[in-house]
Amino acid sequence: MSMGRAWNKASHAFLLYQQNRRSPRESASRQTKNIVLMRVSTFVKSNLKTLLLLLCILSTASPINADVTYDPVIIDSVIYIIPSDVDWSSGLSGRYRSYAAAMGVVDGFIGHAEIQSSVTFTGNDGRKVTMTVESIGYTALYDGWNEGISGKPGFVNCPGLTSFSIPNTVTSIYGFFDCPGLTSIHIPSQVRILGNTDSDPWGFFISQRPFQGCINIERITVDDDNPNFDSRDDCNAIIQTWSNELIVGCKNTIIPSTVESISIDAFSSSIWSSAELHTCGIKEIHIPKNMTTIEKTACEAVWVDSGYGYNLFRFCDSLSVITVDRDNPVYDSRDNCNALIETETNTLIAGCNNTIIPNTIKRINTGAFLGSGIRSIIIPESVTSIGINVFGLCDNLESITCKGITPPEADGGLFSYTFDDSYYESVTLYVPQSAINNYREDEEWGKFHHIKSINNGSVCDVNGDGEVNIADLNNVIHIICTGYAYLINYDVNGDGEVNIGDANTIIDIILHY
Repeated sequence: MSMGRAWNKASHAFLLYQQNRRSPRESASRQTKNIVLMRVSTFVKSNLKTLLLLLCILSTASPINADVTYDPVIIDSVIYIIPSDVDWSSGLSGRYRSYAAAMGVVDGFIGHAEIQSSVTFTGNDGRKVTMTVESIGYTALYDGWNEGISGKPGFVNCPGLTSFSIPNTVTSIYGFFDCPGLTSIHIPSQVRILGNTDSDPWGFFISQRPFQGCINIERITVDDDNPNFDSRDDCNAIIQTWSNELIVGCKNTIIPSTVESISIDAFSSSIWSSAELHTCGIKEIHIPKNMTTIEKTACEAVWVDSGYGYNLFRFCDSLSVITVDRDNPVYDSRDNCNALIETETNTLIAGCNNTIIPNTIKRINTGAFLGSGIRSIIIPESVTSIGINVFGLCDNLESITCKGITPPEADGGLFSYTFDDSYYESVTLYVPQSAINNYREDEEWGKFHHIKSINNGSVCDVNGDGEVNIADLNNVIHIICTGYAYLINYDVNGDGEVNIGDANTIIDIILHY
């Protein structure tokens, strides 16, 4: 008999002896336990390979640590990293995440970017790890007041990027800022996060939506199987399905009637650009009846206190038409004014190049015309207050006409200003003759270098016939075309020369007086 068989026989005899010493109930219980153990043993033997594989997976689920560094990897000109957090509980030590992120393309890249589904990195210890690409850029590690420190957007300022493909492993997109070469966007079915709607207490960067500053986008689609986002009714926009909020738009966006709210960042420029503030290029927009919420960005306090201001269409300098559905219970665009007005408060929320402020408006909101293309504007007597930076970065602005005897009260704030400082010198302010001193003595309006009397429009009566009409407009146009722009009496807007701005001022007087 072999040694193994002898051992098994002896073991079996010992078990029988132990069972005979116990009571019947105890023996039955022991037999049940033995049966369970035998079945577990059988399962382990039959699934040994599977269990070993699972053990290997579990042992390599977190193959990286703070003691090893991993250099970025470049594949087909696309740059990948393993994102790291700042672990504030352990003395600012690095802590890697369990996925890879695509961060951009190499300098000078032109063309299509094919983003990989997985990337292999080599640590400074020589070991290789393969990580799944789950993100475009990455968000910050939240830890109280330290949130926002470690987050970084991906694909920022990539002028040569013309298109991209996202693998089905990517679930989050925190990027694509200032990529003017992009003309279309497609969001795959598995993407569940687009940007970050949470704010950090130090600034507003983290609240940015992707694709801002991509000024040439004409087409936006979302995969039909995506449960989180959609582009219903071929609207050329990205809509958060569960909330019916439009979060990303473009120049060809048509807001569906089912949209209930619109993100403050949906049509705005990108704040990541260091050169200039870009627009989405939209020219006309219609607010449907169901859209009753205009989001004021999560970092509203930061925007307002900095004097920057917020506006749904900030820096949309091509926007010329704004209309609101007549059945909308919250907003309107009364009197064909080409503006977005909060009905209950008679507050002008957002304007555009062709806005005519109705004489029922009581307040012009912070940043209402921020970065628009307006050349001149008339503020009716009904307006009693005006927000911070209402006309900031309006580079084409030449004149403002205030019809009220009492200057509208300008909001305070950290910097307490209504217009960019440079505009106080370049923009002419027209006010009633009897109110000139009121405006000159006002803390805000008194900053204008050129405050002139509107005199019921007599400043524009360039031909001296006692009326401001089409004849005065023709005279100014004739002076401009014939090269006699030095005739300063035709400088009706007071900017020191005779040009198209003077013609626009006369048109405003003809239309509104």
